[in-house]
Amino acid sequence: MHDIAKKNGDYASEIFLHSFIRERIQEEDCALDIIDKFEFAGDNMAAQYAVDKELGCS
Repeated sequence: MHDIAKKNGDYASEIFLHSFIRERIQEEDCALDIIDKFEFAGDNMAAQYAVDKELGCS
């Protein structure tokens, strides 16, 4: 969609979609960081709880 907007000179949509894409990338990076923390915690319940607490889940 971004490429189509750019190709057609739809600058408003291009800017909106660029912001949307940038936000999605940030959210994916955050999710991957969370996954990494839980993988590092492994089966250690105390470490899992610490990650939960850091995320505000407990």
